[in-house]
Amino acid sequence: MSVSGEVCREYRWDGHCKYAWEEHYCSKLGSGWKYTGEWQTGYVDGQNCFWYKMNKCYRDYTCPTPNPTPRPTPSPVNPLEQRLKGEDWVSIFNCDGKKDVKRYLYEDWQGLAQRASAVRICTHGSETDCVQSSGTALSNLRSGFRQLQKKGLNWCDTDCVKEEWSGDEKRLGQMWWKCGRPDGRNFWHACGNTEGLHLDNDAGPDLNDDDSIAYEDLDGGMCTWDWEESDNIDVQLLLEPSMAPTSMPSPSPTSDPSATPTRAPTRAPSPSPTSGPSATPTRAPTRAPSPQPTSAPTFTPTTTPTFVPTMAPTVNPTSTPTTAEPSQTPTVAPTVSPTGQPTTAAPTFTPMSYEQYQALCELSNESKEVCQAHALQIQEEEKEVYRFVC
Repeated sequence: MSVSGEVCREYRWDGHCKYAWEEHYCSKLGSGWKYTGEWQTGYVDGQNCFWYKMNKCYRDYTCPTPNPTPRPTPSPVNPLEQRLKGEDWVSIFNCDGKKDVKRYLYEDWQGLAQRASAVRICTHGSETDCVQSSGTALSNLRSGFRQLQKKGLNWCDTDCVKEEWSGDEKRLGQMWWKCGRPDGRNFWHACGNTEGLHLDNDAGPDLNDDDSIAYEDLDGGMCTWDWEESDNIDVQLLLEPSMAPTSMPSPSPTSDPSATPTRAPTRAPSPSPTSGPSATPTRAPTRAPSPQPTSAPTFTPTTTPTFVPTMAPTVNPTSTPTTAEPSQTPTVAPTVSPTGQPTTAAPTFTPMSYEQYQALCELSNESKEVCQAHALQIQEEEKEVYRFVC
């Protein structure tokens, strides 16, 4: 486990299939990359090199802190953003002569290129001794390719150069080349032009397999408008300041925010909102909805509901109610043990009086059953229906 401040090591393949005698391309990976002395043939890093080799590279760097602060400053000051008061040119690379180590002034030069509207090459400290472009050169930097020339061109004369570059006429005349396609090892290589721009893009000289300095970098690499001279040169990007960031950004913003957010959000939103709200909600919702609504509401509710519902409805209602027209004034104290065989399927709407009941039961003093039998006999004889309780 690494500790902040210690040295960590990273390994990568240089990405080029080459003959065994060819040098490595570790320095193309960026600042600090070196050759490990190891190589491999066949399938390497997603490429089939067949019998050619690919070299393995490494770089050492200061290990990051394993436990960064969970609450960084909400609005850190970015020196670059602080400097940018308006559209401005920012140097991302500088070299001073052939023997000077090349310097990338911003590690995230590719990210800055995404925001840039143009790139230019200038003599250090000058605003006029420059050439600039918004074409292939800028596209290459945005893709992470440290070359400002068009890919795949074996030659490009001054008129060809002017198709994408503008600026000082003398400098434009020092940019043509004629002896092969640029190989990505230089920001600019005016091959065959002895008075032309040679601008190495490496942070250090290229090395041979034995870690000796390659022939073309014995003098420290090229940094000159004229191959026989030595200059101080900048590569710059035209940037605009970014919008002021929020002081407290959300740690988990919504992936699909509302296109038309409400102007007055609710003060106490539901902690568990419905996942499928109604597309056509009611305009007059109930003021006191049931906290436990039925899970299976009826699809054919009554058209004439009661306005005075019972306060304690039965928990086991009958599946076949006694009548379609229930009594408007039901008995206050119904019997707790009704007869299992009622006298008739259509009881009378005029029940007998107490005197009639008493007279009927006086016909027989033998038993309750005899009293009921007499009642049935009278009903048959007089064709009347009696309702009684014995």
